[in-house]
Amino acid sequence: MQQELKPLNPIISGIILIIVGGIFVFAPGLSGSMISIFIGAALLVSGCSSLIAWNNARKVGSANGILVFAIVAILLAAVCLVHPLAVAETLGWLIAGCIVVAGIFRVISTLTTPFIPFSLKVAGIISGAIDIVLGVLAILNPAWIMYFLGAGLLLTGITDIVFGILVKKEGPIDVQAEPSTQTPPRELSE
Repeated sequence: MQQELKPLNPIISGIILIIVGGIFVFAPGLSGSMISIFIGAALLVSGCSSLIAWNNARKVGSANGILVFAIVAILLAAVCLVHPLAVAETLGWLIAGCIVVAGIFRVISTLTTPFIPFSLKVAGIISGAIDIVLGVLAILNPAWIMYFLGAGLLLTGITDIVFGILVKKEGPIDVQAEPSTQTPPRELSE
């Protein structure tokens, strides 16, 4: 069974990243609050479902761990929902760190994956390097963190779309073929 890299997935993810990146750049306070509220809502649902699980589990034995988790999750949810901007302040650094790590792994995976044509390797390396730089800038300059994160997401989205277009133009990439059996990549000017 031959596996192929499909161009539609990077284009869709690129569009989503551009939308989210635009929100980060043009409404940084809103984006931090939105993330905090989503996390708070998820923790609230998790805490409530854990309370139900604790209620059912306590009938058959000790379920104190579930109860502790439920209480902690509900308390964290309350903090996220009541003070979303405070949570967003620390969350930005965590996201910036994740962007740096993602950039590093994008560069490493691009360099170590043999079946990627040269033009796509260049796009992956540039995108990874930009992610690293913007993530570090976001960590070092907290007042501008959402702008740097948004710019990183916008550029990654654009890179994903370009990647999808290049894959579509060069044809499917056989991910199981040896590098020597691949046909050389076509130039973009064709």
